[in-house]
Amino acid sequence: MVNQDQDPRDQRNKILVSLFSNESQWMTELHDFDTAMLKYIRLTPNQELEELYSTRNNYEKNVGDLENGKPNPKLSDACLVALASNPNSDSKYRPNCIIPQICHDMVVNGTNMGYALLHRLLLLLHAKFARRCNVLSPAKDREMRQKFCNTAYEEAQYIAMQDYCLNDLMMEQISLCALDGHAKFLRSSWISNLLYFQSPYGCFGLNRYETIQIQSDFQSVPNDLLNSKSKTWKLDKHLQHDIFGGLCNGHVTAAAASTLAIAIRYILESY
Repeated sequence: MVNQDQDPRDQRNKILVSLFSNESQWMTELHDFDTAMLKYIRLTPNQELEELYSTRNNYEKNVGDLENGKPNPKLSDACLVALASNPNSDSKYRPNCIIPQICHDMVVNGTNMGYALLHRLLLLLHAKFARRCNVLSPAKDREMRQKFCNTAYEEAQYIAMQDYCLNDLMMEQISLCALDGHAKFLRSSWISNLLYFQSPYGCFGLNRYETIQIQSDFQSVPNDLLNSKSKTWKLDKHLQHDIFGGLCNGHVTAAAASTLAIAIRYILESY
């Protein structure tokens, strides 16, 4: 049995968590939402979206093929770990991030849809907020973040058109791009529809709550899940994110919390 402290997955996850550990630094990097451009935003016609992303079945198949994305999950984690090894920069002139060339390549020439696109964006955002360094250059990093969010905005429209088929992906698109100031992602109709995936117990799932048949009072949920009182904090080592016996999904719930937090920030700052 592998000791928890020696498990490579635990060590990797602890390194990744360090990217989020300096909240005050993240706050200094936040900028006002770009609301001036909202009046110029146009929605892409449905026919154009279908030409871009094909049928729903083909789209979900392509997005779900994580291993053939660039980056795939393993490469994305490796690049984030490499970024986390950089010191926090407090210089006015930001240094270049020290990361492998393959990480530069996936930012410049990666997959332009789905989770892979957002992982390219995620590396740029962590460089900006968590380490204050440049992946490419200050101007090029800004250009790439803008490009990725413009592409993600079209994809989010497609997901909405397909009855919010990949709600977790859409929530990630909203939270990551809104974090970088793109107010256009905070459409009230999108937020309202995503709330239908919330259960009465607060957590979120992959399916709309009204389509899930469960017994009342958590009778369908194993008692040990409800009564367990973990005495230690454990990092998730698996890709299985079901919680409450499948009633909700931990990944979707985390993405929803991030989306709602950024929406609340927008409301407080804009109204």
